Amino acid sequence: MERTDERMADNKPLSDNEADDRLKAALNALGEAPGVTAAANTALAAARKALSLLSLGLIAAGVKRELEPHDSLGTDRRTRSVGSLSSEIEKGPSNFLSPTQP
Repeated sequence: MERTDERMADNKPLSDNEADDRLKAALNALGEAPGVTAAANTALAAARKALSLLSLGLIAAGVKRELEPHDSLGTDRRTRSVGSLSSEIEKGPSNFLSPTQP
């Protein structure tokens, strides 16, 4: 019964940092040793690359989230400010080689 309780404690949702820690632990557990066979070597190389890319993806997502504007005023982010892409689209098609229209 104790074994079941121990596994249930490990099933709690993980934060990005906790997930990244586990990915890095798995990468460290693989070590740097090559496989004896070509198949083992290929599998280990792919696993190392996959774990590294997953870890980088988590880091990149965290950085992206940090760089997003934080809405402290509770405004609707779906609207765009003046001079945004939507206001340029409303002007209609333009040709960057021709002079600007008044």
